[in-house]
Amino acid sequence: MGTIHKDSLAAWADLQERGGLELRGRDEGFEEELKNRLAPSAPSLEDALRKATTDDLVRAFFDVLQPFVAMFRAILEFFEKAGADEGREQWNIMVDDVDFQLDHFCRFLKQWDSVRWEIEVPAVDFSGAWAVESATRDMPEMTDVHSRVSTTQPYWSGVEDIDHWLRAYRDPAGYYEEWPRSLTPSSLVPGYSDAASLGLAAVQTIRKGYRSRAELIDEHRKCRFGLDRDDALSIGTIAQNETDFWLGTAVARLARSLTLSDAAKRDLGKRLQEAFAPYPRKKFGARIEIADLQSYLSLPVWQKRHELYAVWIATEIVNALPDHRCEIHHEDGKIVFAFRETVVATVKSTWPEVRLISERRVPLAGPVGKERSGNVQPDYGLWRDEECGLVVEVKHYKRSATSSFGDVLTDYARAFPMAQVYLVNHGPIGDATSGVPCELLARCNTIKNLTVPHLSARDELRKAVRAYVGEPVARPAQQSGAGPIDTVLAIDVSASMMLHLGTPDFLSLIQEIVDERCGEEAALIDVCVRAVVPLDKLSEVTTHGGCITSLAGPVKYLLSTFKRVIVVTDNEGLSSLREVTDRAILARRSGLVALAVLAEQAKAL
Repeated sequence: MGTIHKDSLAAWADLQERGGLELRGRDEGFEEELKNRLAPSAPSLEDALRKATTDDLVRAFFDVLQPFVAMFRAILEFFEKAGADEGREQWNIMVDDVDFQLDHFCRFLKQWDSVRWEIEVPAVDFSGAWAVESATRDMPEMTDVHSRVSTTQPYWSGVEDIDHWLRAYRDPAGYYEEWPRSLTPSSLVPGYSDAASLGLAAVQTIRKGYRSRAELIDEHRKCRFGLDRDDALSIGTIAQNETDFWLGTAVARLARSLTLSDAAKRDLGKRLQEAFAPYPRKKFGARIEIADLQSYLSLPVWQKRHELYAVWIATEIVNALPDHRCEIHHEDGKIVFAFRETVVATVKSTWPEVRLISERRVPLAGPVGKERSGNVQPDYGLWRDEECGLVVEVKHYKRSATSSFGDVLTDYARAFPMAQVYLVNHGPIGDATSGVPCELLARCNTIKNLTVPHLSARDELRKAVRAYVGEPVARPAQQSGAGPIDTVLAIDVSASMMLHLGTPDFLSLIQEIVDERCGEEAALIDVCVRAVVPLDKLSEVTTHGGCITSLAGPVKYLLSTFKRVIVVTDNEGLSSLREVTDRAILARRSGLVALAVLAEQAKAL
């Protein structure tokens, strides 16, 4: 049973201790978030707590925890899928010598999901709040459907309670009435219900402390409420969006949607569902006891939340490559994240293969960072052979540490001269590149507020990963017939093939040898896999201008993915394949030769 506290100040002290909060370290800024949920205009959290009940504190604390819970859920989903793909029922994750079975995450989330709440909302970020406006921007039916106070022809819906709300909102002061019953989320179909639940939650949040838009915005400007780009329902984000009449626009356009034709209504509903689908869900108006909160804070997944943030970043790196074949590595069933060099995953469908390596130590003379002495050891690096092309250093701070962040970028850019260096943080970063030497700036990048709800930050990291890894060297097509797709066509594009590529004889040979086992793309090879192109684009293929033909390496690599490779080459390319023993000539034509090469596992079949 949880301890009973006489007031919210005592309860806060207890929650700090149980939760292991590092308020002057990695959790710095937690107090400010909590204060903004209790009383944003209060000069300090202590002042806010003096006026708050214990129940107020528990609900506010619960809200601050929700992004962490979204992270735990994302980690669980990733490793459950990875286990299914690898044929394993269960993975263990080892973080700094602490074993986490996936059951740890399941138990935490089961307890969390058992909490009662008023409504569930999409956990949208700053830009996601505008989903209704974005989805209706190009609809002629929505022309002039807005609620700016200064409009000369205001839109009225003809629905009594909605128009009552809009009239109060359009008053010069901008009063917030209770959310219209006609837009109750439970009465609306998917897409519309999410938009309405978001508006309802925002109105309830505002009405706890403010009667009007003028009062809200005035205090926002005076007290400088923090703008939380991760959370559309933080008071600072609501206030900022209300400077552009966010809620009024959403209500007016939702009201107009009630009168659309059936086809237009379905189309808009689909758009809204697609807009909200990428976001996690969060509970609004939770009814939770302090004993429940104390229980959550005692669980291992919470105690290791900062380390698990780095684990989540690893899952984001792998998730950036949905078209690739990625192998997750483990040690006796344990996926290890520790302060030592570990190969976390290998991208098998690129050439050369790319390895995701954590904590690889690399020497560096004269580092500028105070904590480094002769070496750097980034959280993650993407490596081809012995060259690192992308570094990702992970920080978990609610506030920026601009100077030390700049030192990280400088040291890592020097230690990895061929790499793009990314510093990512759970919170803000500030101007971390201001102290970075000019010659390194082009390779130094930062991503702030990288959390599960912040989609634009996540997409920035994923684009960086995809840019380095590139497209898969070959992807088997979806098979519609009975036979398996187990063959890739490989076209020699070295200099000696210049006179053959694109000719009628070349294209005729391709038609002759491609069978039902071939995928819909071909790999272009010389000394490595240069590119992958659709079969219907082979008439446009040209050489890559190199003077060397050495096909054995790329053919062997393709055989690690496919059972059979059909190679189209010339006599020079054929000579370069003399060490490949299991091959058979399929056809010859005008200096061209087509041969099939089998993988080792295919020979035994």
